[in-house]
Amino acid sequence: MTCLEPGLFLRVEQLNSGAKPLPLDSGFSIGCAYRTLGPITPRKPGRNRSGGDRRGAQYLRAVLRGVIDAPGGDPRLRVRVADGLKHVQNITEQYDLIILDLTDPGGPSQPMYTADFYQDCAALLKPGGILSLQVASPFAHQDRVVNKLTNLKQAFAIVRPYLVSVPLSGGPWMMACASDSLDPAMLAADNADARLANRRVTGLRYYNGCTHQAVMALPNFVRSAVASTGARLS
Repeated sequence: MTCLEPGLFLRVEQLNSGAKPLPLDSGFSIGCAYRTLGPITPRKPGRNRSGGDRRGAQYLRAVLRGVIDAPGGDPRLRVRVADGLKHVQNITEQYDLIILDLTDPGGPSQPMYTADFYQDCAALLKPGGILSLQVASPFAHQDRVVNKLTNLKQAFAIVRPYLVSVPLSGGPWMMACASDSLDPAMLAADNADARLANRRVTGLRYYNGCTHQAVMALPNFVRSAVASTGARLS
């Protein structure tokens, strides 16, 4: 889940009939996703964003106009409103980065929490590519945390969990990165800051080299809970 503006959160509720945008609530915003992706330079032109309901995307654009950067301004960005599961299963393109921000397990999203789906995602990544996803609350849903990390480890050689603060979701929230070659914890603080400077990424309100390293440090109760999953903890 991402919050890029003080006090503004948006959530897209997964329904069998499609996505239902709810303003001023917690969770995912298609506009925030675009803004987060903005600093990334792909190896080839073309960026894809798949999933959700087209009406939901239009609603969020209207709600967020003037609050965040207008989505769609980058000519490399392509929006695909489609079934995310089928997209991953049928697409032939490969990606440097795949980001998953799924609704809670159950209903239409349930198949996207399986080891098979993560293996399909792994097959779509270029060499050196990485999957990034939100996991669950380590306080309220340790079973989900363990299940997700275990399934990820069946598909990727490296699974690195980390924690960020999401107050409206109850405090610390676990995220994870998964790759066959990259471990984000190996990026030193100075190197992270240098990359931001070299790529002219400015105006960030949270992320810097020190916070990059800080989120990788897991408290003991979390380390104990996920020790059996095979995820990297040190």
